[in-house]
Amino acid sequence: ACGLHVHIDMTGVEFKMLKRICQNWTKYETGMDSMLEKQRSNEAENEYCLSVRENMKFRELWNDDAVRLIGEAKNVNALAKMMNAHPENRQRHFKLNLQNCASKKRNALEFRAHEGTVDAKAAKNWVRFLVAFVQMSIQSPTPKPFSDNANKKDVFNHLLTHFIP
Repeated sequence: ACGLHVHIDMTGVEFKMLKRICQNWTKYETGMDSMLEKQRSNEAENEYCLSVRENMKFRELWNDDAVRLIGEAKNVNALAKMMNAHPENRQRHFKLNLQNCASKKRNALEFRAHEGTVDAKAAKNWVRFLVAFVQMSIQSPTPKPFSDNANKKDVFNHLLTHFIP
């Protein structure tokens, strides 16, 4: 299966804003999975579309601990190592890939979560959602954690009410 990879330019985005994008991604990734085909979800364990939230740095952490850890990152390289932590050198295969920002090849975030599509409307809507997500993350304060009993539906509903313009 192929994926729709979306690159969003981060030129002019301050490091603290990049951290907020990452904090919101870890908070809302399970809700985003509700918008995607099952083979792109965390449960599918797709090796080319890896969950940031389930990576080896965050897997055992509560959401508020993951948000705090991201907030403590000192630079883009440290943040990329944290967000794209993989024991087998597959850092580029995460749903949110920071490797281009870290390597300075291209100052862009790569979003790999969406399945491949020839449906122009679906692709356009996904891109619009991601742009809104990035813009809202930049403008918002550090996210507050969900309660321990929040389920995937709660996360999805909160995502829609806070990030869809």
